[in-house]
Amino acid sequence: MSALLAAAMVFTLLPAAAWAATPTAGESGVSQERAEIPLDRPRDDAPAAEDVPVAAEEIPTDDPADHEAQIDAADEPLPELTEAAPAAPLASIHTAGADEPMAIALESGIPYLDWDDSQKKLVDKTCDSATTVEGTTTAWDGGWYVVSASVTIESRITVTGEVHLILEDGFTLTAKSGIEVSEGNSLTIYGQTRQTGKLKATSNSYNAGIGGNHDGGSGAVTINGGDITAEGTSAGAGIGGGRDRAGGTIVINGGTVSAKGQVGGAGIGGGSAGDGGSITINGGNVTAQGRGGAGIGGGDNGNGGTVTITGGTVKTTGGTYGAGIGGGEKGSGGAVTITGGTVTANGGSEGAGIGGGQNGAGGTVTITGGTVTTKGGTDAAGIGGGNGGDGGTVTINGGTVTANGDTYVASIGGGQDGGNDGSFSTGESGNAVIFASSQYVDDSIADTSQQASWSGIIFNGNTGEIYGAPVPGYDFNIQSGKTLNVKNDQTLHIGAGVTMTNNGTVNIGDASNL
Repeated sequence: MSALLAAAMVFTLLPAAAWAATPTAGESGVSQERAEIPLDRPRDDAPAAEDVPVAAEEIPTDDPADHEAQIDAADEPLPELTEAAPAAPLASIHTAGADEPMAIALESGIPYLDWDDSQKKLVDKTCDSATTVEGTTTAWDGGWYVVSASVTIESRITVTGEVHLILEDGFTLTAKSGIEVSEGNSLTIYGQTRQTGKLKATSNSYNAGIGGNHDGGSGAVTINGGDITAEGTSAGAGIGGGRDRAGGTIVINGGTVSAKGQVGGAGIGGGSAGDGGSITINGGNVTAQGRGGAGIGGGDNGNGGTVTITGGTVKTTGGTYGAGIGGGEKGSGGAVTITGGTVTANGGSEGAGIGGGQNGAGGTVTITGGTVTTKGGTDAAGIGGGNGGDGGTVTINGGTVTANGDTYVASIGGGQDGGNDGSFSTGESGNAVIFASSQYVDDSIADTSQQASWSGIIFNGNTGEIYGAPVPGYDFNIQSGKTLNVKNDQTLHIGAGVTMTNNGTVNIGDASNL
């Protein structure tokens, strides 16, 4: 006999919570030549109010002579006040020339958040001095720059050398013609504690919003914080390459990033006909949309390049015929690796969620962690090939993965009319929970040739099985209409701190365990 575990049950094993205080960087302002202590400001060495002796209160009298004496005393001039000695300057400001931006040096430094790769998080740092960005500051020639007031720059900004830009909280830099970071040069953008400093960059013709021009290669762009909006025009990527150019090297560690390509460009990655380059996302909130190109990856006719996601929240939408993550129209998926974070990838018309664009093969997709949800476009796989594209090589070893192919297409595999299904495996000791479903396809995972070595909780359609002895490391939800079978002598393990929510059905065999 078997027991039936009905819907709407939650299984969870939670470890003791650990709390840690996160240091908060203070804000710094900038004074003029010197700061004066206000006269009503208490001295640092002043005694506490409760330690000051209070004179005995005088009782008013009705004697007219006393009243006249009080009036006379009130008319006497007050003693002359002595100005307190000025405090040490909080900042020094130097203007090198009438047309040159000011250089600011704060004694306490300009605070910013930087990525510490050893700790895998943003940490507080300070910059001793930086050049203020003004409306005419269009040539950024190495060194540190700071946006300490809202400013608009009409012309395209050019980055030369290694440039570091701090976006102070509460201020906005509007770059109406975008920022050029050509091959051999780099731009690193930092936010502050509240991450409210903003950069809005829209490119001019054929160039990326932030990145390369159409007539040259792309350099390196790193975003550690701030609120960044970047949009390409006329075949340029939002962040990455200009027309016909690859995306260069792009790293996002924090902040809020919204990137949109235009007329063949990827949101983040290659311009029209450009490959994706090297793209790494370690954190932050990232939204990317292509137009003809992938959300993240190649432009139209461009391959996906190398995309690595280790953390953060990532939402991507492919443009017409582009993948959510991977190749643009007629481009293969390249190499996509996801080890963490929350990722939602939607293919454009005929593009895979993760993999190839229209007529593009899936490339190599490896998922070892995170929560990943994909949706293929018309006649395209959730993970794998676009319409007309082969399935590529897909390995899912960990995380919670939901892959949805189009109506008549496998969720993991090749697109409609693709040459082959590609290959699917879980690797050794897989712990993933995989939901693969397409409405009218019996095998939503097209390649089952390695099924004997699968390891994980895998739903191939609406029915799930336990393969091997997996221990899921991420929360998952068995949705209504799904059934998980726990066979005789099998054990359903749930990792510490992981919640399994059951809105479907779990069938438990006679000798099975939860």
